[in-house]
Amino acid sequence: MKRRIYLSILISAIAGLAVFGVGVPKGHTVQDRMRTVPEAWRGIWEVTVAYRDHETGALVTTDVITAEICPGEPIIPSQLNAFVRCLDEVADNEIGTSCRNRQRMIRDRGCDVFGAAELTSQRDGDSWSGTGSWSVSFVGQCNRSNLAEDLVVTGTRISTAAACDGESSSLVQRFFAHSRLVPML
Repeated sequence: MKRRIYLSILISAIAGLAVFGVGVPKGHTVQDRMRTVPEAWRGIWEVTVAYRDHETGALVTTDVITAEICPGEPIIPSQLNAFVRCLDEVADNEIGTSCRNRQRMIRDRGCDVFGAAELTSQRDGDSWSGTGSWSVSFVGQCNRSNLAEDLVVTGTRISTAAACDGESSSLVQRFFAHSRLVPML
């Protein structure tokens, strides 16, 4: 139940950014800011992502996902680029991103919500490893608790023969499907 409430809050925060006008800088389009997966990452990957509570270090959940990584697909979901500010580092041997948002949730009560997500990862041949974190902070007169988790990603490319002909999604959506993180995506 608690996770569903947090999920709703995060979805509201991201949707609200569109309403309050956080947009693309003048002279740029969302496509201009979108970074994509390099050819060197092509393949079918088995990826494990372990999420830990930021304060206690306790394991929250572990996801194991086998899926394709296709060149040209966005790192971050394209629809998210209009709502948050992201800085990406993308190369043949690394993928990193850092995203932030701020949303005034309840105007009359003075509750601001700040969201952040970061990932730093490296590819060495057919191995992928990295670390990251995500957090949501409630500031002001809010009836919510802050959330924060750290994550560790490890992956192995099990094949370079990815078809890459299905419906495109982003790298983050495909491999970072933790229920409390998904709304930020």
